[in-house]
Amino acid sequence: MDPGTSEPRLRHELRDQDAAWCLGRYTFWWVWPSIRVANEKGRLSQDDLPLLPRADDPELLFQKCAALWKMQKSERSAREKDSAQLLWSICWRIQRRVFLYSVLHGWTFLFFMTIDPLMLRVLLSAVQDMGTVSIATQFLLVGALSLSMLVRVSCMEICFFASVRVQNNVRSVLVHAIFRKSLWIPEHLLDVGKIANLMATDADKIGKWSGLLFELSQWSWTFCSLPILVYFLYGLVGSAAFIGMIMIILGATTSRSLGLALQHYTRKVQDCRDHRARLMSEMVRGMRTVKLQVWEPVWLERISEARGLEMKAICRVRILQAFNSLVGSVLSVMVPVSVFAWYTLVNQNNLTAATAFTALAWITTLQWSVQSLPGIYNTVANLKPSLTRIDDFLTTPITELSTPYGAPAPNGALPSSVELRPMAQLAQAQHRSMDSRDSWRSEPWLDEHRPCQAP
Repeated sequence: MDPGTSEPRLRHELRDQDAAWCLGRYTFWWVWPSIRVANEKGRLSQDDLPLLPRADDPELLFQKCAALWKMQKSERSAREKDSAQLLWSICWRIQRRVFLYSVLHGWTFLFFMTIDPLMLRVLLSAVQDMGTVSIATQFLLVGALSLSMLVRVSCMEICFFASVRVQNNVRSVLVHAIFRKSLWIPEHLLDVGKIANLMATDADKIGKWSGLLFELSQWSWTFCSLPILVYFLYGLVGSAAFIGMIMIILGATTSRSLGLALQHYTRKVQDCRDHRARLMSEMVRGMRTVKLQVWEPVWLERISEARGLEMKAICRVRILQAFNSLVGSVLSVMVPVSVFAWYTLVNQNNLTAATAFTALAWITTLQWSVQSLPGIYNTVANLKPSLTRIDDFLTTPITELSTPYGAPAPNGALPSSVELRPMAQLAQAQHRSMDSRDSWRSEPWLDEHRPCQAP
């Protein structure tokens, strides 16, 4: 782009969400300059995008996280490692403002979604019983419902956008931490295939969980508002409300059982992937020997067998995910069917339009929790193995790591061809630590003032 023409104007107009004015945030007007430039030029380059906020700088985020991990030594020295603590520290402890920004907007969205059926019931009752409510009040209710929908959609989009932002930062911190630690691992201890999978598969999978905070606000609001929703639904359809609750509990139990099975097979997928990557790394390192000894068919068979095992494990995971989603969808349909069937057939009540549409609105609010149950257990099953693998890699002291092929290092001794200076620094860090379980907190890769260097 010509710096003498439109560049100063564009850089002045482009701004990130944090610098945008209030109404511009809720209407996403702050991205309009980029859209206008893309339409004028027919393409969108990196210079036309808003600058990355300072708070989202990967180096700054890692420094905050490293300082936090160092301070947590006294707090968690007697605890066992918990992979959920790793995600919590990155999502909440170093991104509290964006975290609360997303969750609060999610709660606002769900609050308006909860009160909409109340206004809808008054409006439908007024239409059904002509003359009970004035025309002006009916227009006021219609306007309130329209405004509620506008606010609801805006808050939902803001919540999801902030959730994506938080998860992108989580991925940046994890990749940064894994890469920094790998630079301090001696070559004979370095499992290139596993580290590549940790960054390209595990950390990327966690970063792609873009709806984390949106789902968190949804789950937390469901637990808080569920008694209120059941109360209003009971006042509308009577004992049929408890039939809907039974269907929800049944769906939660089924989804949890499927999620536990899915978690087991997801861990197998990661292990198979590590094994295949390890074989590939070993073959590439010894490519000259493979060519001289004509071992291409042997290695092809070994790698194909490893890939076949990986594909079988992936197939099991995909089938369980599809079945879990199918169960959740069927149960979400069964909730209104069972409620209306019990209301009309057992309670012998007439299903009026006001009752039907209001009950559907309440059930739709309940279905947010029903439909999210398969996603909850699928997400936990998919991400927990990845979180555990990353947590094990980051929190295991380098001197306690095993070799890439499973044989432990002989009392930490190094071959003569390996550079000894970084390991001497690591030994000093280990000596300063009183608890071996927390000795990783003193390792040099967490020190932002110390340059990364390969052994």
